[in-house]
Amino acid sequence: MAWSNRPVAVLDGPDSLPRVFALNERAQLAGIEPGITKAQAAQCPDIILRKRIPKQEVAAQDALIDCAAEFSPKVESTSRGVVSLDIEGTERIFGPPQKLIRTLAHHAARVGLEVNVATATNRDTAMLAAKGFTGTTVIQKGDETNCLAQLPIDVLPLSQAQAGPLGARRMPENAPKASRRITGRYLTKTYIQPT
Repeated sequence: MAWSNRPVAVLDGPDSLPRVFALNERAQLAGIEPGITKAQAAQCPDIILRKRIPKQEVAAQDALIDCAAEFSPKVESTSRGVVSLDIEGTERIFGPPQKLIRTLAHHAARVGLEVNVATATNRDTAMLAAKGFTGTTVIQKGDETNCLAQLPIDVLPLSQAQAGPLGARRMPENAPKASRRITGRYLTKTYIQPT
């Protein structure tokens, strides 16, 4: 069953009134929103509804951490579904970042995880790119602003007050460069859904 081509929603809450907790992009495009009831979501043609299983989420996070640890000893479970790792100094073992992230994504797929992977000289940039771009993304030093300018506004960590005046789904051309730098090369991968 090809779930990536169908709307999928995860339900949470009491059995008497489960509500949509999470959903994929196809479900969003079909008009499904977090918080609506199972009965409302079921009105969407071809939707796949699944109950949230916290134990599976923990197992997926553990698998994500194990996968990352194959490529770096410096791994951080950043948040649910997100793992960061420092890949500075790993080129002699795994090759350039482009090759490493392709290998990492392939390794994750073998254990049943569909991931987005990004690498950048700044950890925050890599995390935003992994959240906003599908597949693998390499952001070269000095190209951070141009890359982040392509992201939808809802990917950026902005409050409603900050995002509202922008009035656009993309960052403006003159968006300021990040003022905070973290040294080293970081690779972030984000868990999307089990296959």
